[in-house]
Parts: sequence; C-alpha cells; structure tokens
Amino acid sequence: MEATQHTLRPERLERLLFDLGIKRDVKTAFKADPDKLLQSYRLTEAEARLVKEFDVYELARIGVNSMALMGYWIQNEPSRSLSAYLQKLKGPQ
Repeated sequence: MEATQHTLRPERLERLLFDLGIKRDVKTAFKADPDKLLQSYRLTEAEARLVKEFDVYELARIGVNSMALMGYWIQNEPSRSLSAYLQKLKGPQ
C-alpha cells in the first residue's frame, strides 16, 4: 500500500500503537471492534487501514517508532510471531 506522507501523522499513530502495546482495555476494544476504537483516536482512513492491516512496513516507512510497532504487533497481531513481524517489516519482496 502506498500512502502519502501528508495524510499520515506518525505521532498520532504512535499514541495508539503504544496504547495497544500496554493498555489492556485498548487491546480488548481493538479486538472487539477495531473501527470503533480507531475512530476514538481520530485517525484518517489511511491511518486506520494501516493499523487494521498490521502494515508495519508502511508504518515504519513513515516514521512510526519501532518500539511502538513491535509492542503493537506482539500484543495484537493474531500470530504474535516475531519472525512474521520481522518478515513483514522487510516490506514487499
């Protein structure tokens, strides 16, 4: 997915991803209704799509903090696999 820089704000995404990595209530809300949770963080459609698709490659490319990305992935991505995270972080092959 190619998203334009001006529509994506790393600092807003980082707040959400840090919360998804450490706050149980946020993780529970994300699993129950991702769209509702993402609306509460006032994300753009493009930002919400990156989060729902676990697109860590694109999130990293736009400058989202790597520790926020890893915590978000390990706590929320269905496989919770570190090797899958590292592979996805490499981007399209």
